[in-house]
Parts: sequence; C-alpha cells; structure tokens
Amino acid sequence: MRGTKGSMVVVLVLCVGLVVLMGCESQSKYSKANYEALEAHNKNLNQQIEEQQAEMDELKKQMQDTQATRPTPTRTGTSIEDIRAQLPPGTWVENRGGQTVIRIRGSQVNFGSGKAGVSSSGKAVLDRIAGLLNSQLASRQVVIEGHTDTDPIRKTKHLYSDNYALGRTRAQNVADYLASRGVARNRIRIESYGPDRPVSKVKSQNRRVEVVVMAGP
Repeated sequence: MRGTKGSMVVVLVLCVGLVVLMGCESQSKYSKANYEALEAHNKNLNQQIEEQQAEMDELKKQMQDTQATRPTPTRTGTSIEDIRAQLPPGTWVENRGGQTVIRIRGSQVNFGSGKAGVSSSGKAVLDRIAGLLNSQLASRQVVIEGHTDTDPIRKTKHLYSDNYALGRTRAQNVADYLASRGVARNRIRIESYGPDRPVSKVKSQNRRVEVVVMAGP
C-alpha cells in the first residue's frame, strides 16, 4: 500500500513538471511571436515615416524652386528683376518687407579703408540708381545706409572719430551725389550702422552703402 502511494506521488510530480514545462514553452513561443509581430510593425512604421519625410522634402524643394523663379514684386508693381536689369551686372538687390534694398558693393564704390569718397565706378552705379528714383520709384522715400569694416580708424582719425562717423559720411556723400542727379533731398534720409552689419568675410565688401527704397503707394 505504501509502495502504491509512493508511485502515485512520483507520477503526480512528473505530471506537474510536465504541465509547467509545457506552460513555459507555450509562454516562450507566445512571447517570441509577440516580439516578432511588434518588430515587424515597428519596421513598417519606420518605413512609412521615411516615405512621408521624403515626400515632405520633395514638396519643400518644389516650393523653394517655385519661389526662386517667381518674380518678387515691390509695392509699386516694379519687380526686383526689372530694377536689377537696369543696374550694372552684379548689383545686389532684394525685397525686404516691401522695401527695395540696393547694395552698392565695396568693389563698385571702391571705398578705401577709412575713406568715404565715391569712386568713378561708384558714381556710374549711382547714376543708374538716380534714374530709377526719378522714374519708376519717384514716389518713394529713400534711406541711405553707410557701413564700414571692423578695423578701427587710424590714418583718418582726424576726420572720423569712429566707424559710425565714417559710415555716416559715406552715406552723406552718396546722398549728395543722388541729389546732384535730381533726387529731391526731402526724400532722402541717411543712417550709419558702422561695422554692425557685415555681409562678407571680405572687408572691402563691408565698406559699402545700401540704398533702401521705402515701401509706399
């Protein structure tokens, strides 16, 4: 009788062990299947994100290309392209919030370091600008901005106390020349930013004047 009970206990233990092993194996298979399904789903989501990002990048590029080829009108209806076409090649022109900005580059004006005189080539550019200000842009106010490089004033310290004074004189000389070409002085205001707004690592390009044609009717 005791032997029979012992056998039954052994059989019971074996059965319990078998059930546990089967349960563990089923759980392992279930966990592995879940992991593989989640991994496949995640891979699919990443692929969809990459495809959507590629589509967005393509749309962004198309928008940029469209904006680059579309004429930027001024408030007067005269486009930047029209203005640029009437100025010497390489003259930098942009629309800034309805304002037409014409940059007379250092290489065009040839401002020497610490100097404010307008060169012959600079006057040729100003002649073209005066023509525009007296025709298509005749109703607009104008701000002449003087700019300098970052070098401190040395050789012409007796003329200009600092770069802001130098920038103001450059702007004034340009304003005077435009006035001599028929642009009414009451339309012109001058400002100096000295070295505060550099546009290039090349110093000569920062020694410049910008003619800002204000927004208007």
